[in-house]
Amino acid sequence: MAVVAPSRAGSPWLAAWPVTAVFVLSNAPTPLYVLWQHRLGFSAGTLTVIFAAYIAGLLAALLVAGRASDRLGRKPVVLPGVLLALIACGLFAVATSVLALAIARLLAGIAVGITVSAGMAAVVDVGGPERARTATLAASTAMVFGAGLGPLLAGALSETLPGTTVTIFVVSAVLLLSAVVVVVRLPLRRPVGSGAGGWVRVPAVPRAQRKYVALGIAVFAPGITSTSFVLSLGPALLASVLGTTRRGQRSAQFRWLSSGRAAARRHRLPQ
Repeated sequence: MAVVAPSRAGSPWLAAWPVTAVFVLSNAPTPLYVLWQHRLGFSAGTLTVIFAAYIAGLLAALLVAGRASDRLGRKPVVLPGVLLALIACGLFAVATSVLALAIARLLAGIAVGITVSAGMAAVVDVGGPERARTATLAASTAMVFGAGLGPLLAGALSETLPGTTVTIFVVSAVLLLSAVVVVVRLPLRRPVGSGAGGWVRVPAVPRAQRKYVALGIAVFAPGITSTSFVLSLGPALLASVLGTTRRGQRSAQFRWLSSGRAAARRHRLPQ
């Protein structure tokens, strides 16, 4: 197993900023799926598939990123994760197909998986043993704050500014660029030794603890699963139950006005 050399002193709260920036992106698309559905014409089932792409990327990254950061160092793993989040931002902003949304969601899932494993470990490493509790608090707070801030910003910006499915990803890209600067400047050192074993870390639970893990899964898994369904299908369900969506109506009105203006210009053209 690789031994991580002690890092120079740094601020755990600053080190947690990349965690916040990536988690802002993780849930930012949620309020916008109604708009994409209206624009691209896909079903609720297709929307669930898009969310499944996120889960696939998340699980794949969780299996590899922690082990890779132990062997290569936190920074060489966290930095590509933030860059993948930036690519996902660009894809979301210009998405014109379900495939583009699915790929963007997959990349976002990979970025979040890297952040959960290597990114949060980097925060703890920066804090050091003497500030382990503060570093853990900073990492956890950053994750929750970013996950809640993303959809809040997306909903507010889509209602108040033009570019309903673009503006939030421009803002998110700015946050992620600042996160890149933070990651590059993190006072982290490379691990001593290359480490042994494979690159994939499959979680293993001691036999004596399996009962408690199973009970924990039984308690928390339904809530997490329900949250995922609400995030994926909630906006579309509310729009269907209420029979309206302000954003959808506004988009339709904009297209109607645009087509009317175009027709008027055609009639004014000289014959």
